[in-house]
Amino acid sequence: MKTVLMSLLAVALIGGLVGGGLFAYFSDTETSTGNTFEAGVIDLKIYNPWPQGQGSWIDNPPAITELDKMFPNAVYEMDCTDIKPCHEGKIQLNVKNAGINPGTLDITFANLVSNENACTEPEALVDGTCGDPGPGEGELCDNLMVQVWFTKDGGVADDGDGGWTAPDADDELVIDWTSLSDLAAAGATRLGNMPENSGEKTIHILVKLPCDTGNICQSDSCIVDVIFSLMQIIPGP
Repeated sequence: MKTVLMSLLAVALIGGLVGGGLFAYFSDTETSTGNTFEAGVIDLKIYNPWPQGQGSWIDNPPAITELDKMFPNAVYEMDCTDIKPCHEGKIQLNVKNAGINPGTLDITFANLVSNENACTEPEALVDGTCGDPGPGEGELCDNLMVQVWFTKDGGVADDGDGGWTAPDADDELVIDWTSLSDLAAAGATRLGNMPENSGEKTIHILVKLPCDTGNICQSDSCIVDVIFSLMQIIPGP
């Protein structure tokens, strides 16, 4: 029995030495502290040139139909409160991406409201809906035509004088003549790319009421939101 106990003690001692040896290697630990992950930024800015000579980059522009007041010296401005057949004008906005990530820029015409605003005598002869304000009864949104072009990649933005009446070598036609009603129903339209920390690009919005429109639009009004959306470009694998 004594021999058996001595043998077990020897085995336990050897096991303890072997087990203890598993934790006897040299070791060293280094710790990197204060690691920070920070989200990037995209930031669309729109240039508001008013008051003249004191313009600034802003986040939300005023109604773009007021741009005739922003560009008092424009040679191709538009009075959006007195539209008539054969009337054509241009609204021009300069934009930039002030963020550190590239993006794609979309334009959306949304929340369209078409009012009849009663009828004049000549309009009543051709228009059977003469509500006042008559929401949804107006015909101006259906007849008002819109064209949009945008500074292409590598192109140079315009200086905001409103002088261009057709795309030049720096511009790309994005939306050809389309009624405002159809644009509002279509949803977002891609304008183009906005690189990170980019220089300016220009959005040109031409608006016209065709000469053959006639009296059906007299006194009608068309109210619409114009939404500019800058979305990040998803990097490839």
